[in-house]
Amino acid sequence: MSEVATTQAAVRGMPSRRGVGPVRVLRSEWVKTWTLPATLWGVVAAVCFNAVIGLWVGYNAEAPPVGGLAYLLTVGLPLTQVPLLMVSVAISAGEHADGSARSTYLAVPRRLPVLVAKALATAAVAVTAGAAALAVTSLALAMAADRPGISIAYADGDLPRVLAGALLYLVTISLLGLGLGTAVRRPASTMVTLITLVLVLEQAVVMVGVTAGETLRSLLPGWAGRLVATPSEVLAATERSIAAWLPGPWQGYGILVAWTATALLVAALVVRRRDV
Repeated sequence: MSEVATTQAAVRGMPSRRGVGPVRVLRSEWVKTWTLPATLWGVVAAVCFNAVIGLWVGYNAEAPPVGGLAYLLTVGLPLTQVPLLMVSVAISAGEHADGSARSTYLAVPRRLPVLVAKALATAAVAVTAGAAALAVTSLALAMAADRPGISIAYADGDLPRVLAGALLYLVTISLLGLGLGTAVRRPASTMVTLITLVLVLEQAVVMVGVTAGETLRSLLPGWAGRLVATPSEVLAATERSIAAWLPGPWQGYGILVAWTATALLVAALVVRRRDV
């Protein structure tokens, strides 16, 4: 009997196996992610922001900055992350805003595979944008290497850690945006929360007091997470200039991972328990 049903399904052009497997869910979310207009514009904007800021800082400096090439490649990260955060919010909260999440969860009733697939697609977007941004920025700096403020050499030997850290930071901060977007489900509210959390608060908390403010800033996801993409010379100079605890590069990244893991856990609970 099952052979007859399988034959009939094949004749009609229908899949012989019932259900929606992880591969199909990932393929669906992958297509949805890369066909969103926000994805292409977000990647292009991230690449342009990183290259323009790095070139601007080096072009207008009178001497190579502390950290050399590694610093110029990653100095634009605070702004580079913004378009990718917008993409992650569009991937997560956007579906709830336009109502398309209903059909998604109707096709995948267990729901958690959808969140996992969205996370993988979001990470792929961040890696693509980050790698392209670093490559274009390197090319732009090489073309202007005759300027006194631009250096294409790195004396401290930590360029590989800085480059890998930049990619890890962009991936993890994008997943933080995905988690918050899935939990909040409102694109505007999510974006305001993210910008406040990763940019505004780190400037506002220093007004509390030098020691207390710097300590609080070291616990914020944006400031702490970017330490993994900060050259050692810049870290040393920062540590000398503040009278508070400064986490190391990987400690700072661990703080960002903790924020992101918490956001994704909350998102998973919301997806499982709340209606669409």
